[in-house]
Amino acid sequence: MNSVKKLSFLAIICVWGLLIPSFAGATLITGSGTGTEGATLSSSADFSFGTHDFGSGSVNAIQIILTNTSTTTSYRGNLLTGFFWSFSTDGLFTTTSAGFDGLATTVRTSNTTSTSNVDIAPAVSASGIYSLNNFYAQGDKTDNLSPAQGGPRDWSAYEYAIATVAYGLGGFNGNLVGGDNYGIAAAGSNLTLDGLPQALPVIDSFATFWIAAPAGMTSLPEITNFAFAYGSLPDNKLSVPIPEPVSMLLMGAGLMTWGALHRRSGKRRQKRAQ
Repeated sequence: MNSVKKLSFLAIICVWGLLIPSFAGATLITGSGTGTEGATLSSSADFSFGTHDFGSGSVNAIQIILTNTSTTTSYRGNLLTGFFWSFSTDGLFTTTSAGFDGLATTVRTSNTTSTSNVDIAPAVSASGIYSLNNFYAQGDKTDNLSPAQGGPRDWSAYEYAIATVAYGLGGFNGNLVGGDNYGIAAAGSNLTLDGLPQALPVIDSFATFWIAAPAGMTSLPEITNFAFAYGSLPDNKLSVPIPEPVSMLLMGAGLMTWGALHRRSGKRRQKRAQ
């Protein structure tokens, strides 16, 4: 892959995905795939429900921690720049600062210097910092890529997105222009490699976001579809398998337990018969 391709790589990629529900109102999503130059990518999105102060007192809110869990980020195209998902219950989330907030604990301004506790959301006028998009309330869910670029592509599998890159999607209302600055790199990555200096500043390891819960939402809805996005100027989009519902997993575990007990009981009866 030539250098131009490396700089413009984007994948919404998650060759496998795992959703780990918790009965304490939290859900951890993990995903893994292959990125620029065959590098192994992995990321996580940790959802929880609680409260947050957006400037007018604490309100119910969904917290999302996005983490680049890759071993290292060696290519600009492998920066984690967005997360797309759907909820089982629709909600018209506020995309302005009145209901969307973000914080990066460590933002690296060079390979050796950094800044702490940086406000990264919402984006204002193509700032390259993160925006929230409500796709479910948007009529047209296709991007503006030309046929030569592999577009237009249908994004209707996702209802919401947090991103620092527009991905050719009009729903970001012009706030993002495709820049990947403030992308999330794996912790401690060498930022002198393959175009990474041009992406600075870069978030180290993880970023935390809060979304004000719509009226009537008092717990975390079920997450039904998701994808992690890397890089900028999209080249391709890969499908994400939807995990089995929790009830199916629990039923499967119950059947396995029942089967084990049944086999043990059968062995006891055989011994008594002998």
